Amino acid sequence: MGSRRVAWGKLLTAVLLVIGVASAVTLVTIGETGGIDEALFVAIMAVVTVAALVSIEFGLLALIFVASVDGFLKGLSPGWHTQLLKDYILAICLLRWAWLSVLGHRRRSATTRVGWAVGLFSLWCFVELFNARNFNFIMAVAGFRVWVVWLPVFFLAYDAMRTRRQVERFVVFVTALMLPLAAYAIVQYQIGLDHLYALGEGFDVYLKSQYATEAYEIELRPPSTMISPHSLAGACVMALCLGMGGIGYYHRRGRAQALMLVSMSLVGIALLITAVRNAYGSAFAGLLVVLGLVRRPDLILAVMLVGGVAAWQVDALTGGNALARLNTIVTDPVYTRMRIVTPWKSALFWANRHPFGGGVSTGVGVGRVLEEDIADVSYAPEFRTPWAENDYARALIELGVPGLLLFTGMLAVCLLEIFRAYRAAREPRDRWLIAGILAAVVTMMLRLTVGSALYGWPEGILFWCYVAIALRLPEIEDEELRQVARPLTTAVVRPARAAR
Repeated sequence: MGSRRVAWGKLLTAVLLVIGVASAVTLVTIGETGGIDEALFVAIMAVVTVAALVSIEFGLLALIFVASVDGFLKGLSPGWHTQLLKDYILAICLLRWAWLSVLGHRRRSATTRVGWAVGLFSLWCFVELFNARNFNFIMAVAGFRVWVVWLPVFFLAYDAMRTRRQVERFVVFVTALMLPLAAYAIVQYQIGLDHLYALGEGFDVYLKSQYATEAYEIELRPPSTMISPHSLAGACVMALCLGMGGIGYYHRRGRAQALMLVSMSLVGIALLITAVRNAYGSAFAGLLVVLGLVRRPDLILAVMLVGGVAAWQVDALTGGNALARLNTIVTDPVYTRMRIVTPWKSALFWANRHPFGGGVSTGVGVGRVLEEDIADVSYAPEFRTPWAENDYARALIELGVPGLLLFTGMLAVCLLEIFRAYRAAREPRDRWLIAGILAAVVTMMLRLTVGSALYGWPEGILFWCYVAIALRLPEIEDEELRQVARPLTTAVVRPARAAR
């Protein structure tokens, strides 16, 4: 029976490989044709397709990589094929996950508390798809996608990351990936974006993002290879939290710790250069969470070193302007309070008239990003659902009171389950890593007060991978103990049988 499963698995892999490569070529063909940019896109599509088909783990790493260079790919080869690349990789991973389920592989992710919370929230979002008040089904589907697109990553990561080697591979991958991206962001700030504009017209999207902030004389807020400086900042926070946990996890493993420290230093500089206030404030809160959990002076020293280097370099690079803008979180409490409270006022006013919400219709892009396109939608203004740059308030507006409860409940379950995993972990190195992941979850919950961070990429993808890994670590410990105890049991049983 086992050999038959293996044979079927190899056959499926071969068939899907052919289908995947053919799909990749088709996606490019229906877009623009000819030129080095399309050739590069075909190569990337082929690589990520093979990665997703070889294993779900490699597929997730490919998804994180593509999400991290999404802005670069969109600039080189603009079109729907680039827009759907991340969805394409995720779909292949889900197809493999579903097929392995049919073959008999256990899918324990669906039975976890987080799995149940994610499932209930997704179901309610689907119900609200038919409650959309904008009379535009395409916008409603786009809004539905915003809420649920990265939720399946938890199931994929939980069922795929089953060994310590896989966890360590993931930590090293994220750390190593963010190192050159952060370095490129620093270079971008110094040389500008003209070199990207020269590559193709697709990079002109950066001209519309208003990165310059005249009030604080910041010439540029670099996006690196991502779609916006906010995406870069969110990814930097997630990488910093993982790095803080990784420093303790790789105790007495000098090369890995050196990689963590170097990466964290560059990532910290890149984060401060973006001058994204919500990311900066959430990163500070994440630091407090880690220090409160592990209470280790060596971590405090390492973080002070990294933070000092980052602040010193950014102060020199920007003439103090970036740090001045970031410090307005404290020095300008009126503006900070307005950014958080104002969306809630609109949401409460709307919920008073529509307690079951207005449907998944606004999406992350509706509002200041696609304002001109929204104006062309043919329905009366009184039917328009208000838009809030705050995912909690947006949940109340679109999903209603039940949706807000399910959304916050899902996040609360993630937080509590990770804390339980931290308490259940026996090894200090695992507690370090889980502490970093717990800090990342806290930072995400804070960033949701002024944006849609859970939808953003790659931070939304990293979030669900982090949650899955944290829940897996105590189970990995239990499996390791069973493997150690199994030879001892065999050694005791064999002499007894020989005596008989």
